Amino acid sequence: MEGHPELDTLAFEQDEPTPINWAGMQKYLVGEMAKTFNQHWGSGAHDLDYMSPRQVTRELCACRKVGANYVLNIGPTGTGAIPDHERATLGLVGRWTQMVGDVLYHGRTTNVQCSSRDFVLEHDGKQYLFVHDLRIDGDHNVVVAGLGGSGPRTLRKFDQRVKTIRWRDNDESLNFMQDVERGYLTIDCTPYPYGTYLVVRVVEIEV
Repeated sequence: MEGHPELDTLAFEQDEPTPINWAGMQKYLVGEMAKTFNQHWGSGAHDLDYMSPRQVTRELCACRKVGANYVLNIGPTGTGAIPDHERATLGLVGRWTQMVGDVLYHGRTTNVQCSSRDFVLEHDGKQYLFVHDLRIDGDHNVVVAGLGGSGPRTLRKFDQRVKTIRWRDNDESLNFMQDVERGYLTIDCTPYPYGTYLVVRVVEIEV
């Protein structure tokens, strides 16, 4: 039970973790989401229902949003091999984590309020906004509609004066407006360049 002095980990079995209130606790309680790649533990020779790179990336972000760890089960074959579909998915998610790994693994949760699934982590004196549902830039004939939007994203309870803001993946500088006294920061999030879709894109905010 949360708050028990002998408890080290709060587990969210097959479900997205919720924020943990550390106030008054004698030690840091770790959240943990245990999840399977498919609908059961282990491998299945005739199982065709596996998570996509988008699902894994979003679930990983949902865990880090509340300071929890993501424990993803891999079902090896009887000879110890990793099935091709799981290997391919992990490879693509691994490419994403290489771009934001330091923030993803060492970033701490903040009280900054965001819209939808977006959230902010703090690491090494900087703030990082994880942006979901961003669209791809391109003509409507070559870009699938419904991937999301671009433009202003407003953060609340952000009372640090900002120096610069940029995309972490390509160093593109972003325009922003700030009301420090009221704790508002609005960032003009440009769309993905054509041919790019990272599922979740990270903004670096230097304060």
